[in-house]
Order: sequence, then C-alpha cells, then structure tokens
Amino acid sequence: MFSRVSTRSVDQADRGGLWEGYQQTLVGLTCSSYSYDGLLATQTNVGLGSLRLADIAGNEHVIERNARPCRETPKDSVFATLLVSGQAVFFHGGGCLSVGAGDLVLYDTRRSYLLGFPTTMRQLLMDIPRKVFAEGCLSAELPTPLVFGRRSAADAPAVRALESVLSGWFAQREPGDAAGTEDTVLGLVRSLATCRVGGGRPGDDQGARLLLAKEYIDRHLSDPRLCVEHVADAVGVSTRQLSRVFRQAGLSPSRHILESRLTRVHEQLADPGSERLTVADIADVWGFASQSHFSRVFRERYGRTRASCARPRPAAGTDHRDGARPAGGLHGGTYRPTALQPVVQRPFASGS
Repeated sequence: MFSRVSTRSVDQADRGGLWEGYQQTLVGLTCSSYSYDGLLATQTNVGLGSLRLADIAGNEHVIERNARPCRETPKDSVFATLLVSGQAVFFHGGGCLSVGAGDLVLYDTRRSYLLGFPTTMRQLLMDIPRKVFAEGCLSAELPTPLVFGRRSAADAPAVRALESVLSGWFAQREPGDAAGTEDTVLGLVRSLATCRVGGGRPGDDQGARLLLAKEYIDRHLSDPRLCVEHVADAVGVSTRQLSRVFRQAGLSPSRHILESRLTRVHEQLADPGSERLTVADIADVWGFASQSHFSRVFRERYGRTRASCARPRPAAGTDHRDGARPAGGLHGGTYRPTALQPVVQRPFASGS
C-alpha cells in the first residue's frame, strides 16, 4: 500500500490548509508554518504488515495534538519518529525534549504533544497500533515520551539499524519480506524500549544482536582490521556468543564479513560510475588487504578470475578514489525522496 501528498505545487496561501486538512483525517493535528514561503512539505506513506510508515520532509513548521483532537479524533497507537535531518523540540505534559538528527522519539498518541521544527527537516515515522506495540514491543504503558539516539553509545547502534531498515523498505522497487521486516522493526523498538523502561541494554535479545552485528559490520567493511573480536565487542557479547547468534542466519561471523565484502566488490565492478577504478582498487576499498587472498575467494565465489574483470588503470596523477565508496547501510544505499505530486491518495500514518 502506498500514497503520497505534497504542498509544493499548491498556491502558497493554500499549502497550510491542504496539509492540516490531510493530517486531520489521519491523527488529528493542527499545523502552523512561519516560513515566508508557507509550508513546503511532502509525505510518502507505505504499509509494513500491521505498521504504517511515513517519510516526511518539510521546511520549518509546528504541529500540535492537544486535548481536543485527542478526544475528538482518537488514535490508539504509539508513534516512533526518527529525525533523519534537522532539529526539533517536543513539548509534552511532563516538559520539553530537544531532538536532533539521529534521535528517535517514542510517544503515545493518546496524550497531547507539540512538535516544532525550527529548520528544514526529514523524519521517518512508524505508526504502531497499541495492541501490536503491547504484544511485540512493551506490555507496560509508556510513562512519558522517550528519546533514544545520538547522545547514547548504547542506543546509537539500534537507532542506526532501524533507520537503515526503514530507508531500505522505502527505497525498494519490488515487494519485500514484509513479515520479516516488520519483525525486525518491532524487535529493534522493543530492544530500545525495554532497555529504557526495564533496564538492560539495547540488543539483549538474539534477533536484535544479529541485526546490530550486521549493522556494525556493514559500517566497517572498508577497514581491513575488521574482525570477529571487534564485532563481538561492539555488540557486547563474547566471540562464542556471537557465533551462536549468527548460527540462526546459517553462517559464521567471519563468513558474513567475507561474503559482504565480496558482494560490495562485485556490485561496484558492475557500476559504470566505477569504470576508471581497477579491480585491485575496488578490492582495497572494501577491506581486502591481500590481493592474493582476494583473487582466490573471488574465484571461489563467482567462478571467474579477477583477471577476467581487469580494467585499465587511470591516467597517472589522477586519483579516483574519492567518492569511490558507495553509500552504506544494511540495504546498500540511502533513500532520497524525489519530487512528489500534489495528490492526496489513501491516508496512512502522520506525525508532521
């Protein structure tokens, strides 16, 4: 399921009304913009099993859900909003939270709140029905809005992994494994929420540990020093425990590192944008310190020699390594919204 809405092709005087009217049908919000251009915002909605996801981008604005819409437009969900870029302030009954890029806010839609964005922003919003949240994340009530992210070394890996999973779901062109991805998202939210409410640390369950380990590996593939010991330390387990965690994925941690590197090399060899790089250059970019080792494992994996992929060397004095490393993330890329049409289709979640 998919829908989009945008104010960008609407007359300036009508932008705020379009956006507020759209939000009123979803969750019951008022919206104000203090920009000279009025509210410039786009929202892309997709379904993920029982969850509804929204990718929202806009200029500076404020949205509010006060006591009246809470009564008149009830919404029995928990929202998890991940601020990808920009800044925000989150006012609630217990005070005010400062939110920065990379932070995740978990809050109850039955309670009043005000969310202000003083700069251009982009957020990924998860609308989790309360029953699903209680069964899959946290059975207890949220005592207050919770912030996770950039200020906490313990939270950051799980939040980064969550952003990568969500961005990958928005970016894919063909239907993916909705049930598996939904379980992953709920597992990461559960890992963060139970840690904050009940103690422990994010990633204490096996599924979350596996995802966090893969996320750490994905971000460090270019480092030739990456090893199983480093991954285990990052996740907070012993190497033996890490091996047990990876067993559910059908391979060892070291094999996963090797397969991930080979996949990245193979993808970049097929990328026309990397045609000026030699095979040795690309192998080096993805952490293969030994060219002889790379040649052997590449032949075993793809049934062809590195010589069959040979490319001419760049002209002397030209360095093409800058920008050679493609964007990372669990899905090998970062979603960037394209221009949207001013058409309101089927409504989904909303948080801005």
